Amino acid sequence: MVDIFKLFGVEYREDKYTNCLLKMIECGDEDFKEEVGIQFGFNDGEFKWDRRSFNDIKSNSRKKITPDFVLYNKDRVAIIESKMFAGEGYKQTLDYGNNKNAIKNALGVPNADVALYFLTLSGVRPENQEFTPIKWDEFFERILSNAKFEDICLEVVRHNILEQVKQYKEFDNALYERAYHEMFNSDQYWISPFSILSTGKYDRIWQQSSGKELFNIYNYRITGNGHSEFVTDLFKDKWQKEGTEQYNNIRLFIRIGWLQKHPTVWLEWFYYNKDNINDYVKKDTNITKEMRDSLAQSLKDYKNTWEKQNIRTEYLGPTRRTENSLTALKYELKDSEKTFYELFEDIKEVIVYFSEEIDRIITSLSIQGKYLTFDKEAYIDAVKHSYLKNEYDHRMTFLRNNF
Repeated sequence: MVDIFKLFGVEYREDKYTNCLLKMIECGDEDFKEEVGIQFGFNDGEFKWDRRSFNDIKSNSRKKITPDFVLYNKDRVAIIESKMFAGEGYKQTLDYGNNKNAIKNALGVPNADVALYFLTLSGVRPENQEFTPIKWDEFFERILSNAKFEDICLEVVRHNILEQVKQYKEFDNALYERAYHEMFNSDQYWISPFSILSTGKYDRIWQQSSGKELFNIYNYRITGNGHSEFVTDLFKDKWQKEGTEQYNNIRLFIRIGWLQKHPTVWLEWFYYNKDNINDYVKKDTNITKEMRDSLAQSLKDYKNTWEKQNIRTEYLGPTRRTENSLTALKYELKDSEKTFYELFEDIKEVIVYFSEEIDRIITSLSIQGKYLTFDKEAYIDAVKHSYLKNEYDHRMTFLRNNF
């Protein structure tokens, strides 16, 4: 059977799944509508549906809220947010929870009870714990397995979705058994680094290696230079240092690149605009030659000092990616026969090592004269201190033995 989602290039458009579901509710028989209603607490099968934005809300971050769809009657309102291929927006579910009354009033059912549902592939919980998490594969299996639509297009869609459900359930059961490189397939578009990792299901794994201060975690796709990849970025508030000038400010973080064959972990440096921490310095940024020379020298000094003080391995080393704005340590996990979860454990070890390295770098950055510079002697002292605590030996022993 032709995959209608891939045919029209919408396989990663989560709003299309919502559109299909609402059209199925509209065109399906009473038994199908009742089955959908039961999933959201409408046991008598009587409900209306709506897809709209709600204004006049209380929020510090947005002017309106737009749930993916709402089911309602005079007694009950179900607010449903779908995150099939994305994570939660900033305080998104908190805003929904804080504006339940506004939504009820806008729907004309001010006395109804409100329930909140969060639909994701992996069943992740959102920031607002009032939401009930539901897995898309389990939801679709319950409502579509015994359904049948007179509309031939909806029937094709039903079969396509159930095939993805089958493949996803097999994938979910094989995470502990199959090699990482065997797990992903371009035809199984629910099964990719983008879809599996973007919903935040595995964020708790990285938090286990974060120390006292938790990571700020961002999962997203990056595109550039003719290629795309999915990444997980790990930040800490203390991993940044400001200089005296607008662009002489350094932020460090850890990036996990989820490639099809094997993951790669980076320790990244970025120089950013003091007025906007998310505005990173680019090659053509209008900064003074003195500042540019200072930034470039800091990167060069760190690279040279790291090579002298650290044990080089085949997979761990410094790299230069963007002139004057970024340098990194790169760590490739090339054991393609390891399972998904075995690689997770290795990545956690690398995260711990890189976190310690970032702490050493931060303590070695200081303002000398007018600009923020890298202090080689301070870094060497920090490395020696790590040797004394045996932490450094432990990390490098792991790197040698495993890679």
